[in-house]
Amino acid sequence: MFIRARRASGNALFLILIAVALFAALSYAVTRSGRGQGGISKEVAVLEAGQLLGLANSTKAATDRLRILSCAPSQVSLTGMAKSTTVAAANTNPNSPADRSCHVIDVVGGTPAISEAALDKSYVGAPAYGGLYVGNPFCASGDGFANRVKLVAPYVSDQVCAEINRQLFGVASIPVSGTTPINNWTAFEGTFYPGPGCVSCPSSPHGGSICGGDVGCFKQPQLDDFNTSGQPVTKMNVNMFYWEVLVGP
Repeated sequence: MFIRARRASGNALFLILIAVALFAALSYAVTRSGRGQGGISKEVAVLEAGQLLGLANSTKAATDRLRILSCAPSQVSLTGMAKSTTVAAANTNPNSPADRSCHVIDVVGGTPAISEAALDKSYVGAPAYGGLYVGNPFCASGDGFANRVKLVAPYVSDQVCAEINRQLFGVASIPVSGTTPINNWTAFEGTFYPGPGCVSCPSSPHGGSICGGDVGCFKQPQLDDFNTSGQPVTKMNVNMFYWEVLVGP
């Protein structure tokens, strides 16, 4: 009886020690993930990259559907698709029918939101963190030039950005654009602009100065963002996930 009781007591103590060790390891992992970008597992990066690419496919499919339903490119409305403190949040298109038959947001079911697990947490609170900008014009070297409208999700984490490129191009690396700050967050109001030229990525695993295709992810060393007072704020080394939603005539 005494021997059995002692063994049971020893087993219980052993299980308690294991539980304490596991709890300490979990606490360390949670604390580590909250610092800077934080470390996420390969599985989480694959999942988040897949969800972002799914978002790109679904919004592009929505604009394609509207085009099939006889909405001209200049009639497509991106009202409500962007989360921003700038005019890009409006995207009011006077050419769009009053019955909202050409509104992308009604097809996709609301303003897209990006999972926090996909983002660089060092930029929490920045304009459009967890949301989108509309780039009109915006192009990245490799995807074509004038008359193209993009949705752009800034602040994507390194792990997810690299995984996006792995899934798209087979290269788990992040092209780096030139150091000139960019700010092409112009609202789409039915007019397509030729643009000031594309962002190029001299440091690119894709060769040449290619940042991607009509969808991709690259790193911008200096990003001209905006705060609520409208003054530019420069942020460093921001990953930009983008995809094309409209092509003008």
